[in-house]
Amino acid sequence: MNQLLLIGIVIFFSLLFSGCTNSNETTTVTDKNKVIAVSNNPVLEASENYVNLFSSIMNSGYTIVDKKKFYYTQSKDFAKVYFVGTLVKKNDQIYNAIWATNDINSIGMIFSINDYAFQSSGMSDGRTNREPITNHDDGYSRINQKLLDDMMEVVY
Repeated sequence: MNQLLLIGIVIFFSLLFSGCTNSNETTTVTDKNKVIAVSNNPVLEASENYVNLFSSIMNSGYTIVDKKKFYYTQSKDFAKVYFVGTLVKKNDQIYNAIWATNDINSIGMIFSINDYAFQSSGMSDGRTNREPITNHDDGYSRINQKLLDDMMEVVY
């Protein structure tokens, strides 16, 4: 089982890093089953189906605060990576959790990108891999800012 997981991780990152790009050209993304062209990689709401699938990976005691506020955006640094994020809750504490994935339509390879994502889902830590995905990526910063804005609405 561990060997299969390791092989899967190796394959994922092989594909991931073979598609690295630093371009800000027009990109095609899927928004709730519609294909649209965007030039600035906006933060979009994930489809209800994806959010429901994602809910299944949450650790016991953690819940998604608002399933309508589950976002994704394409990475600036990697062509086939999307950052996904939402506010999660355990007891009365709210956290901004951010993951990276290669597929925004189904549950494929998912890696935690911050401590809250790791704690709430247990998905492996993408920050500790051979070529780590870090919070220096523009996609991470856009998702994080959106979640911080949402957190301000919830807290106040």
